[in-house]
Amino acid sequence: EAVKALWSFFNRPDPDGQPWADIDGCNSVAEYRLATRGQLIETCRALIWSGAELHPEEAAALARVIEISERLEMKASTPAD
Repeated sequence: EAVKALWSFFNRPDPDGQPWADIDGCNSVAEYRLATRGQLIETCRALIWSGAELHPEEAAALARVIEISERLEMKASTPAD
C-alpha cells in the first residue's frame, strides 16, 4: 500500500502544475517497488515529515509503514526476559 501511495503521489503534478521528475527511472509501480527496496521506510518518513500534500489514504498507508517499523525497532531493542 505504501509503495502504491508513493507512486500515486509522485505521478501527480507538483503544486505548480509541473510533472514530477521521473521516479528513479521507473515506468511502473512494480519497478518502483524494486527501486525503493531498502529505502521504503526512509522515503515514507521523508515525505510525511516534509508536509507534502498527500491524499488522506496515501498518508495513512505511509503512517502504517512507519508505525510498523517503529514497533519492530522497539521490539528488537527490548531485552528478552
